[in-house]
Amino acid sequence: MTYNIGVDSGGTHVVAMAWDMQGRVVAQGEAGPGNILMDQALTIQNITSAIMTIFDQVAQADCQQILIGIAGIETTNNQAELATLFKQRFSVNVAVISDAYLALVNGLEGEDGTLIISGTGSIVYGQQNKEQFRVGGWGNLLGDEGSAYSISREALQVSLQQLD
Repeated sequence: MTYNIGVDSGGTHVVAMAWDMQGRVVAQGEAGPGNILMDQALTIQNITSAIMTIFDQVAQADCQQILIGIAGIETTNNQAELATLFKQRFSVNVAVISDAYLALVNGLEGEDGTLIISGTGSIVYGQQNKEQFRVGGWGNLLGDEGSAYSISREALQVSLQQLD
């Protein structure tokens, strides 16, 4: 049975799923946080762990390709380097894109639209007439307005101001 793997590597956790050629989920794996801006080594470790969990459930040799969407990857700009690393590690074709772009492509299925992510981080991604645009997603130090991190930081700031 041949299958493909998709990986969503976000700020809170990594989720990997394997689909057969009929679109049925045949295996899945999870691991800890996966934002490359926070800890690259830990992100690589957690992505590897989630994929290895899948390989414990289905034959690794039957995997056709892996698509990995990683939070923060656009800022580090090392998609090709990581794709090569994972390709060598798993002996299969690997593509690395941002987690937001992964969600956009899956959610819109080629149609025009907008995706707003407000989780650990935040970003707005859109597509109109095959042209893509992006707002935000610059990480917790430079942006991520509307994210859980940003809202929590602002709540703590207000609390501390009240104590002063």
